[in-house]
Amino acid sequence: MKTRYTDFVQHLEHEFEFNDDPTKQKLVRSHLRAAMPRIGLIVLSFNTLEKHVESFICEMISDRADTFGLLVMQGMHYAQKVELLKRLAEHRHAVIGSAPAKYHGLIEGLHGAAALRNRVVHADWNNTDAEGFTYLRLRVSGQRMQQEYAQLTTDSLDGVIKSLSATTQQLGEYIAELLY
Repeated sequence: MKTRYTDFVQHLEHEFEFNDDPTKQKLVRSHLRAAMPRIGLIVLSFNTLEKHVESFICEMISDRADTFGLLVMQGMHYAQKVELLKRLAEHRHAVIGSAPAKYHGLIEGLHGAAALRNRVVHADWNNTDAEGFTYLRLRVSGQRMQQEYAQLTTDSLDGVIKSLSATTQQLGEYIAELLY
């Protein structure tokens, strides 16, 4: 996924040069129509991943019922659930003496999945240009302010879907290695 930055001057503006160009307007509409089902798949894929994380936490806390796990996770954001999963998993690894191979890179993958999902879900889709660059956010570092855009094309969105699926699969394989 390509990213570009433009300097923020005084007002949040997007310098798309197609306001009066019907051909470029048509390209933007076409891009957005192609992106919409993929955005939905990203939301669905991430939701599936998060539910697997929750289920695993419940299983780690008690294999008899989900009640205690659900009470512990009540009100937690996804990142907090991943950190809880990490603590529970690493405790289990210490008890059994080693971490299963599928654990390697899993926590990073879970955090990365959230970052990818957030880029897509929180993008300002109404500010997309003919090349698929979509406004994401204002970046502030020191004295500098920049507008960040990502090229959210169908190919890059398909890559996000594949990444989410791969992380969900890795989590499932890890759970199978650890618990069964």
